[in-house]
Amino acid sequence: SPPPQTTAGDSYVVQGHLVDSAGKPVTNAVVQIYDKDIGADKLLGNPVTDAEGYYILRYSADQLSRPGKQLADILIQVELENDLTVNSPVVVNANRDQTIDLSLPVAVQPSVTKYARVAEVVGRLVQGQDIQTLTPQDVQYLAAKTSFPILDVAGFVNALGFTGYLNIDFDPELVFGFHDQGVFCDPIGLIFQSRDQQIAVLRKAVGQNVIRPEILETAEAQLDRLRQHVIGMVREGSIPTQQNRLLGVFAAAKLNPDQREYFLTTYAENQGNSQQFWSQLSESNLFSQAGEIERTQFTVQLSTLTGNNTPLMARIVEEHRSLRDLVGLSHNDWKGYLAEDRSWSASGGAGSQAGSESTTEIDIYVTGIMNAIELALPTATFAQRLSANLSASSLSKSESIVSFLESNPDFDFARTSVATYLRNDPNRLNNIDDSIALQDQLFTVQRLFNITPQQNKWETIETLVRHGYTSAQKVVSAGSRAIKSLGLSPDESDEIYRNSEAAVSLAANVYAAFSSETNRVKVAAIDTPPWQNTYKQLARDYALRRMTDDGGSDWESLFGPLHLCACEHGQSMYSPAAYLVDILYFLMKIPAQNADGSPAFDADGNRMNALDVLHARRPDICNIELNCENTNTEVPYVDLVNEILENAVTGVSGTRFYQTKGKSDAIHIYPEHIDENAYAILADLSSDSNPKSIFSRLLPFNLWHEEATEYLKTLGVSRFDLANLLHRPIGGPIRGTITLDGALAILNLTYREF
Repeated sequence: SPPPQTTAGDSYVVQGHLVDSAGKPVTNAVVQIYDKDIGADKLLGNPVTDAEGYYILRYSADQLSRPGKQLADILIQVELENDLTVNSPVVVNANRDQTIDLSLPVAVQPSVTKYARVAEVVGRLVQGQDIQTLTPQDVQYLAAKTSFPILDVAGFVNALGFTGYLNIDFDPELVFGFHDQGVFCDPIGLIFQSRDQQIAVLRKAVGQNVIRPEILETAEAQLDRLRQHVIGMVREGSIPTQQNRLLGVFAAAKLNPDQREYFLTTYAENQGNSQQFWSQLSESNLFSQAGEIERTQFTVQLSTLTGNNTPLMARIVEEHRSLRDLVGLSHNDWKGYLAEDRSWSASGGAGSQAGSESTTEIDIYVTGIMNAIELALPTATFAQRLSANLSASSLSKSESIVSFLESNPDFDFARTSVATYLRNDPNRLNNIDDSIALQDQLFTVQRLFNITPQQNKWETIETLVRHGYTSAQKVVSAGSRAIKSLGLSPDESDEIYRNSEAAVSLAANVYAAFSSETNRVKVAAIDTPPWQNTYKQLARDYALRRMTDDGGSDWESLFGPLHLCACEHGQSMYSPAAYLVDILYFLMKIPAQNADGSPAFDADGNRMNALDVLHARRPDICNIELNCENTNTEVPYVDLVNEILENAVTGVSGTRFYQTKGKSDAIHIYPEHIDENAYAILADLSSDSNPKSIFSRLLPFNLWHEEATEYLKTLGVSRFDLANLLHRPIGGPIRGTITLDGALAILNLTYREF
């Protein structure tokens, strides 16, 4: 009989008991439950067995492997140490409340944990040694001596060094469990990690027989004790500032021990809600003195701005109170700060010398800071640079513009309409001479603000005004060649012209949708054709969408190219593009058939033709633009194959269609189109990744890792040498020991494979 009809919200249950060959319950084992299907199994959940070896999972119909499926075909997998997996038989059309018990064979019974095996052998070799003094070469020697994987040896050494460094009674087996699951044990970072996530990681380590199940009984108490201990160390300032960004903030803001502790605990309690965090902090008596909250917030902003350069942050906080104060600092002012104290440098590294930094490195560092300030405060930066260059400005009311912006610090050209701002309070122009001329200049600046690049706003706007380009319309009317002749960089010229075209397109669509010239009064005796009403409604909808959310398209994406190419094929009805259209039309006339010769129908019951079949397999062919680039540009066949496979991996096949825009030479060197989401899934970095992919012989595949490796080979640099160079010991838990990146480089593994 057919299965009962269900809905997506129906609830199902699968449960059971996991025991070993002697009948004893297997506890804390990860049970992976799949809905079996051809080609792709769908993970329904991965419960963990309880203290008596029982597991239970509830799922719904919408979790099944394909739409419309009524009952699951249950497959259960239990992963054990040494990558061993125990599978249950597939239960076809499982009951709504299905019980599946498993008994482990003798050959795969849980044995001594990974930590116990490593600790017994490696622990004996390092007994009596100062763990802090072990070098990467020592770790390599221990791995070779014991035949344990180098990452396991490094994890054990790190676990011992972690507890010794913090001088706390904390079970190193917990640290080993975190390390084995890829969780870096930073003392401050552990405080901010979710306790539920931490316990879940440890449960997974228990399920893989990395650490003992019994350790979970004391894990929360030990983590609580660690938290209090680390907070105490932060209070005393005994953890180096390089260990965590917040420690640099504490030092630069000169927070006292009580303030540090309250900041740290409040920050941990309000992760992801910065507004609530600062509100709670401001209500505390510990931050009751005038300006303390503002100074602390400013220091946090400086941490991001300077790359946590603690000495530079402290120096800036002494003389300034907000980011707006920094707008007036010139390039030489910043270089002066960096040159004042030779005990630190632009990189912020403790003990490094400012004089050792090359001029180019310092200039790049300072330029990055100034660009970040302009990005955060574009209008204030424009006002400051205009004020500093009044004599050279081409704006007729430069002084009045500066005066207006200084009197109205809440106004922002990028986010506030000049017309709306002045309409809400006309008195804002009362103290300014010739307010009408000022308004006109403010409108001009705002028009140019919207089409110029984000960096160097004043310089770019000044160049446009000097040459008479005071609006997007004038830029488009002049043409791209004229804009490129102004002395701006090619990227700046292209962006200005592109933004101007979009602005003009929006204005034209708004005019078409709402202007009385195109929307005349309807005469009752002469009815308007339906197609005109449809067009006008579409135009209004488009214009409203652009005005409300800044979305939409320009002329070309709305109506296609406004001219035909004058090349040979563009003027010919026998062109390759025309030939493709003829082929597609020919296929559309051929009825599709099933393998048995019967007529083929789609899911809606419509008769299919050969073009429908082609479109289902290759939807990109029917959506390719019939232009010169797609016709004449040579593209490696493997690039086309990869585009189709990428769409298949991400599940967006039929919804995204690439067009060729680049030059053939460049495309032969590097693909024009790469879907990063597809390679995130293949690298098992995406939330949509199939967790089984990490057990494939060929997966995970990390494109960026492989590319970087090949580039480094070409440069004659090994990944291991690079990892050691970029991860030099800076006073962390283990001085001189091998870094995780270094170990992964030796084994040519990614973090996910590890």
